[in-house]
Amino acid sequence: MSGSLTACLERLQRNGEGDNSDKGDDSDDDDVSSSSSEATQDNELVRRIDVLERELAVNPMQYDKHLQLLKLLRGSPDLDRLRDARERMQSQYPLSVKLWTDWLKDEIPIAQISREAFSYVINLFDKAVSDYQSVQIWQLYAEFSASQMHQWGENGTSMLRQVYERAIEEVGVHFGEGDKIWELYIAMETMVFMGLQELQQTDGEDKQEEIREQVRVQYDHISKLYRMRLSIPMIPHNITIIQAREWDTDAVPDADTLRKVEDMYQTLLPHETTLNCTNNRNTIELYRAYMLAEQSIGADTDRIVCMYERCLAAHPLNEGVWIEYMRYCDKQVVKTAKLESVHFRAIRNVPWSRECWIGYMRHREKSGSAVEEIMTSVVQINFPNCTDLLEIIIEYISYLLRNNTNNNDVISHIAKYSDLLQERQGIEGDSKDKLKQMMLELIVRNGDVNEARKQWEDVILRHQDEVWFWFKYADFERHHGDVELERNVLLRGVANSKRPKELCDRLLEFERLNGTLNQVITAEEKCVIRESKVTEFAESSEGLFQSRQVLRAARKRVKRGAELVSRVDMNKKGIKGKKIIKERTRKVIKIAESSGSEDGVKSKQVRDVTMETPKKEQALPPVQESSSVMDTSQDPVPPQDQSNTVFISNLPYGASRDKIREIFVVCGEIVNIRLESKRNQSEFLGFGYVQFKEIESVTSALKLDRTMMNDRLLYVTRFVSKSCPIDMRPQKYDRVLDKKTLYLNKLPFDLDRGKLEEIVGGYGGVKQVRLMTTRKGKAKGWAYVEFEEETSAAKALLGLDQLQIGDNKISASISNPPPSKKRDDWITRKETGVKKVEHKKEPIPEQGKPTRKGLHDRKTQVMLLPRSVKLHTQGDVEMEQEISKGMSNEDFRQMMKK
Repeated sequence: MSGSLTACLERLQRNGEGDNSDKGDDSDDDDVSSSSSEATQDNELVRRIDVLERELAVNPMQYDKHLQLLKLLRGSPDLDRLRDARERMQSQYPLSVKLWTDWLKDEIPIAQISREAFSYVINLFDKAVSDYQSVQIWQLYAEFSASQMHQWGENGTSMLRQVYERAIEEVGVHFGEGDKIWELYIAMETMVFMGLQELQQTDGEDKQEEIREQVRVQYDHISKLYRMRLSIPMIPHNITIIQAREWDTDAVPDADTLRKVEDMYQTLLPHETTLNCTNNRNTIELYRAYMLAEQSIGADTDRIVCMYERCLAAHPLNEGVWIEYMRYCDKQVVKTAKLESVHFRAIRNVPWSRECWIGYMRHREKSGSAVEEIMTSVVQINFPNCTDLLEIIIEYISYLLRNNTNNNDVISHIAKYSDLLQERQGIEGDSKDKLKQMMLELIVRNGDVNEARKQWEDVILRHQDEVWFWFKYADFERHHGDVELERNVLLRGVANSKRPKELCDRLLEFERLNGTLNQVITAEEKCVIRESKVTEFAESSEGLFQSRQVLRAARKRVKRGAELVSRVDMNKKGIKGKKIIKERTRKVIKIAESSGSEDGVKSKQVRDVTMETPKKEQALPPVQESSSVMDTSQDPVPPQDQSNTVFISNLPYGASRDKIREIFVVCGEIVNIRLESKRNQSEFLGFGYVQFKEIESVTSALKLDRTMMNDRLLYVTRFVSKSCPIDMRPQKYDRVLDKKTLYLNKLPFDLDRGKLEEIVGGYGGVKQVRLMTTRKGKAKGWAYVEFEEETSAAKALLGLDQLQIGDNKISASISNPPPSKKRDDWITRKETGVKKVEHKKEPIPEQGKPTRKGLHDRKTQVMLLPRSVKLHTQGDVEMEQEISKGMSNEDFRQMMKK
């Protein structure tokens, strides 16, 4: 910022010189033109800054917008505005080392103006060192404190020493850069020692003894610092030993200590070298190996904490490392302030992590701090999974119960958060009614059993197929009802559950303990009947499935047979050959249809069907399974755990597993990468699957959607099985009228997303801009712009419609995409039972002109496949079967009458 202020002053000086120059100077016109150009640039800069500030005022969680605003403001002379922007960003996000360094260097020159400015900069340094561990910032902090020590007054030396002590505690064990802090600390103490020596020579005899004692204490203190430094393995090592011996031989540790430190140094040096020389951005595994090496040499807690801090400074968004660090500190770190800092920084860096929020709540409960305020922040987070918010709420309810909160208050909290889950996520928010069950337990504790029974009836209506809920309901009646009520619950469970085996066992056990002989016999009969019905239904479903599989395989064989027959030279065979082929094809189709209609028929029967070869024909080659066609009727052997898997597509055909691993390794540990190819493994199909060890890694992987890979857009989506019903498959965007979203068309093809965001950003409240592109990243000329409020969308609609952008006049309208025809057809077939939904489009002829048929409706179109080998539809087969039956005498009589 100091550079910006200097540039501004130089500009003012140039303008002033221009005003005082001779009016007859030939350069006046050039100066006016230059000033006009600079004024235009300044106006454009101010306009862009205003747009970004309005956007951030509506939604302050836009990290990229904050960075853009800071970049623009650094080119502006308004330091106060830049400071405000930095403070707003720091209140929402932890800042990187680069952002903190730029901020501090801009503020340090101003710290000399007043005591308030000095205190402000000191406060900034304290915030900077609390975000991420950085030797660079600690070094800057120490140098600034030393240069401004006089502003602390009489306590300057002690305050400066506190800064160095904090720096040594945080980064003094850093293997690669910690020596920088030690060197500054020892240099500062040496200067104090030299000052005392000068004071000893100038003061009177009455103070000589006191000063001599201070000199001795300071000398011993420096020797102690050397010994502490040399007991830590750190780069450089031998140079520090030489410096310590030059100071005092007592400043060097004993030989055994030096030998031990040397061994530790040699063990850690390869890991530090590898870490500094690697070009791979994902260094988490290198840090893990480094920590194992530290543990092997008996490193203390401070060294392990330092390694975690270094890893998190390089990977601040890695949820797994934060969770490991929190758990390690909970077990090993004693200082409450350090624990509070670790947990608080975790939720600031990975606010979507359920484990981090729960860990923070438990830490606050252990330390006796308030937990209620945490929930205020939790409800503002959009968690990636439905269950994350639910688990945090359950943890909070447990906290309330442990701290003897009134049951009625807890019930009111449960009701409030249940409504919140219902509003945000629908029934998926608490699909197992966990909060409801906690509420029922509290209602029973209050003594209102009837109300609890009424609530249980509501729960059981939503979970009639789940055995576990029937067990819970029966346990409730056992403890709070009577024998008859428990019997009724078990009987209802047996009658309604689709897996009644466990409920039947529970019912029989109950009747043997509480029922009469007749009741035992009746229960046994009901259980036998119910289990037989369930078994019969399962067998029929399995038989139907096998029949469909047989029919599908048979039809494929018919298709392959038809393709094979098409290779026969029809000109040589004539009419007789055509009849033979037609009869053989009809025979295979008939067998396939009959095989599919019989339960229990094995696919082997279809495979055994062969087509007879005419005597004078040469035998055709055996049918080979085509390697160029992939069977897509089933999922291509998906990974076992679908929830841990993402589907990747639009891959370059030269893609390799190593290249894909480099892209996705930042998301977490990868278990398996599968790239699909044709059956003969000769050609890559351009898609595959990436399976992670942790479910949380999927969320990070989805953020890599539309990443460029060899000039192609890499598509990343959740893995969805083909067996999943179409109406249950997740849709990325709802295909309904959305008054908060605008559809922009006729956009220039060279318009990128950043430029479009600048255009629409002036209307405020932009939530998302989706510019449609091809698989190679080229713009298609249309986009969707989603706003926070309908008023912003309406305002933008008026301003964007017919707006001239370059050579194009764009059009804007409220988003109302057409429904998915495939999805709607599936739902219609499911509801009506119709196998196929026909979509007929009747052409609307223009007045006075005949209707022109489409390409596939013209009469002149020729079918290239011979009729004799054309695949017949079911209707064709049935018609031919009717004709092949022959004509009766009555048929001939009727024909002759015509």
